[in-house]
Amino acid sequence: MLTVRVPIKGKEYFNLYVNGKPAFSAFDEELGSLFSFEGTVLLQYGWTLQGRQADHRRAYLVCEKSLTGNYTGIYLPNVKESVAVLGIFYGRKIDEARQALFNLEKLAGKDIYLYSVGFWQKVSCLIDGKENKRSLAIKSNLEVLYTKYKSSLDKGNCL
Repeated sequence: MLTVRVPIKGKEYFNLYVNGKPAFSAFDEELGSLFSFEGTVLLQYGWTLQGRQADHRRAYLVCEKSLTGNYTGIYLPNVKESVAVLGIFYGRKIDEARQALFNLEKLAGKDIYLYSVGFWQKVSCLIDGKENKRSLAIKSNLEVLYTKYKSSLDKGNCL
């Protein structure tokens, strides 16, 4: 489980948005929201400068370090545990990642975040990939990847 604290907007030097499957949540008026997430999580940071939104955004596709074999763990702001980074996205890639997650959630709901690290590495590659200036993380490619992993899970195979 990953424990993430989402600060109240405008109270810290960055805003944080999180996509994942929450297992627990709590709210404090001073500190913000505290969540525990299962599986893979997309953390989206947006920095603020003197109370105004800066043009710098960054997103990390992360999972628990213990779920991976060879990854070294790093610590990210407002995340309690050390995480393994499966993908880093800047600028327009953040919007493509959010759209990809939206499409995957439409297919499987929040349970998609419980899929294996290998699945999420492939999703990260699709988000990073381009063909003729067009992202490879289109709905049809995500559906093919999801179907492949879903059928192997139904048969009891680990990927």
